Amino acid sequence: MIDLTNPVLLLPLLVIVLGVIAVGKKIKNPYIVLVLVGLNIGLLLYHFLKMGSDVDEQKVFFSMALDFGLLLITFISYLWVDNIKAKESGAKVINDGISWFWDKI
Repeated sequence: MIDLTNPVLLLPLLVIVLGVIAVGKKIKNPYIVLVLVGLNIGLLLYHFLKMGSDVDEQKVFFSMALDFGLLLITFISYLWVDNIKAKESGAKVINDGISWFWDKI
């Protein structure tokens, strides 16, 4: 099982996520960050499917909570980088995607 309660797995995962977000912002490509969103959804589904097996449920629930947090961070980052790219290219987008997201919440 991918146990995110283990700092040996969690810290490199956070470094990779933040690094990919920084690269996506630097080259102004939101699709790189969108790949992270998909991977986080896959990780969340993996932990959801592990709930019924014979693993420690507390670790699975904590890992799922971290999955949701990472999913939120990567989704907001995707909207942010997409907004940066749209402003640079002059494309018509939703009026400030991050504000749109917070209005829906």
